[in-house]
Amino acid sequence: MTFQAAKELLESNGQSHLLGFWGDLDAKQRKALLAQIGTIDFAELNRCRSMLPAFAKSAKRCAKEQRPTAPKVAQLKGAKLDAAIAAGEKELAAGRVAVLLVAGGQGSRLGYDGPKGCYGIGPVSGAPLFHFHARKVLAKTLKY
Repeated sequence: MTFQAAKELLESNGQSHLLGFWGDLDAKQRKALLAQIGTIDFAELNRCRSMLPAFAKSAKRCAKEQRPTAPKVAQLKGAKLDAAIAAGEKELAAGRVAVLLVAGGQGSRLGYDGPKGCYGIGPVSGAPLFHFHARKVLAKTLKY
């Protein structure tokens, strides 16, 4: 992609500010920036942008209707705990439960260039944290 093509593409999509520091870049950086601009799918971005007003309107209405409050934490004990475990195991056995592991963050403070979950923590195997979580999930699926 040429500078002129990038400029026209960005201007037609209201993103010309992306070239604001063009004069401060060396040749290698300019080439990299043009390559990145060439990968932007403006049709998809515009499709997403067109959905924002409806979302923003809905979110504003919800914010006015109800202020968020922190949920109360339930401490189950005895028969209630047993009933909750039984209900959860019933759902697991029926295949109606999914696992979602939310693990964000880079391992930069660990000196690792990647997600923390990919950092090897196994003392012997060197397996990453995600490996251990996946094994727990697999063990539960094999149980049912």
